[in-house]
Amino acid sequence: MKAFLLLCCIGHASALFDELLNGAIIHFGPYDDLFKIGNLTKRYSPLSKDDLHASRNARHLLEAARNVFNVGFYTLPPLDPYKSSDLPPMVVDKHFTLLSGIIHLNHFEMTGAKRFNLNLLEIRNKNGRIDFGFTLPHLNVKVDVQTNLLFADYIPVNIKGKLSLTLSKISVLGAGQVYFKKLVSQLSALHSRVHIGDVAFQFIGSQIDINKMLRESSLAARFNPMSNILDTFKEQLNEYVANFVFEEINKMLAGAPSPSQSTARTIISSMSQENFQSH
Repeated sequence: MKAFLLLCCIGHASALFDELLNGAIIHFGPYDDLFKIGNLTKRYSPLSKDDLHASRNARHLLEAARNVFNVGFYTLPPLDPYKSSDLPPMVVDKHFTLLSGIIHLNHFEMTGAKRFNLNLLEIRNKNGRIDFGFTLPHLNVKVDVQTNLLFADYIPVNIKGKLSLTLSKISVLGAGQVYFKKLVSQLSALHSRVHIGDVAFQFIGSQIDINKMLRESSLAARFNPMSNILDTFKEQLNEYVANFVFEEINKMLAGAPSPSQSTARTIISSMSQENFQSH
């Protein structure tokens, strides 16, 4: 009976991988997880008068900035679309799955960020804590992928192509720890709970014969159920994404504004002043 169940698991994994690597759009369903980097200070209450003023001004600023997401503003690059070609490689640890090696990511592009709906924004000036909450109807992500992996320590898994993700009904609730300096600010901690209603996945590129790979492996009997492999791989992916977002935010905060960003800042300032006067 155990052998039969194992074969079913291997067959299920093979069928799923075949779909993933043949251009099919796969819906993984809902996703929910907690990301934590660094330590947050206390969320004290009530907010002071200065806290409330800063929070209100920041909300107006973000709403005004929505109109220049395509060019960026001040030190922030264009956010919709958001592009990055300098992504760190993702190291896959064989201690967690039968896969080990490196996944290289390049030409990252994300669209849909300007459609955010801000539900919460609280700035605490005394300790530099910022609490936030927002929703997005969807985000579209595209990235070039190239893998240099080994399955069961000796079977190469080399894949190259374009990965597309559609994330629907996104909800984020979290907090960041910011140290304000004279010229720039730095993010020292970021905690967030992320819920995604559905994750759709499509990969177009080189293919691999999973059935052949499993048949040739004398270690096929060690093949974990697909759910276990996805869960353990997700842990490593979560850590990679959290660190990537954290580092990208700090790069934005430390950058120097381009001429177009300075122009956008002027536009935002005038728009936000109109909002302040109307409230």
